Amino acid sequence: MPSWGSRRILPILPILLFAVSLVACEKPAEIAVPQQYNKDGISFTYPGNWSVTEDVEQDGYRYVIVETPGDALFMVQVYDEDEAFDLDLFVESYSEQMKAEIPFGTAEKGSRSSIERLIDGELRTGVYERFPVSLVGMKVPQVIEYYRVDSGGNAYFLITFVSDEDLEMVSPGFDQIFGSFAIEKRDETEDKPEPERTPLKRTTEHKRRS
Repeated sequence: MPSWGSRRILPILPILLFAVSLVACEKPAEIAVPQQYNKDGISFTYPGNWSVTEDVEQDGYRYVIVETPGDALFMVQVYDEDEAFDLDLFVESYSEQMKAEIPFGTAEKGSRSSIERLIDGELRTGVYERFPVSLVGMKVPQVIEYYRVDSGGNAYFLITFVSDEDLEMVSPGFDQIFGSFAIEKRDETEDKPEPERTPLKRTTEHKRRS
């Protein structure tokens, strides 16, 4: 598997094209008619009017993207646990790269704070980031949440991205995904090879009849 330093922190540009928008086209999350996603060890429930648009595995890592009807996103990024950044360094690198690659407008310095959510059966501490993007004379505040969950030798980074003005409509959907998110626990005995069978040895020898 390639080292962490030799690869990017998964596609930033598609996120920005969705998230940084001046057109209000978001709709309330339809949590009352949920959908279920379950593939290759990751499962969660998500709103009926949201879509899983990507589940890609390449070069030893994987990402899953859930899109809302508007511009908000939920993303899972999966890396080898031993090669992954810790959460603070991941947030710093992700945020720096994202702001440098904004296709239009200028990202300004924002603020970060701690946040907690129950994810995969445990209370996890994440990072809440809020920053404005200046675009054609207007400031469009953006909100991102980051979490890291380690399981089965992998590091799972869970990220949300939404415009502040859409947060109220989207938050129930994020809550639904986070509250139902689960990683299939691997049986440690699955990868253990069965012991080789040795042939039975005779304990006595038959004597030839004279």
